[in-house]
Amino acid sequence: MAEMMLCGTCIAPGRFELVAAPVPQTAPDGWVLVDIAAAGLCGTDYHFTGKQPI
Repeated sequence: MAEMMLCGTCIAPGRFELVAAPVPQTAPDGWVLVDIAAAGLCGTDYHFTGKQPI
């Protein structure tokens, strides 16, 4: 069974969830895998409404 991780995902505007996903075992050419020990979430990310310009 693949090792799992939690991914912070914007499911819909105003809806942010932690979603389980398999841990990648390899990276595409030109990419690297990074082992993240901790992450933060900015208040503007948390209040994301889907109306911010890209």
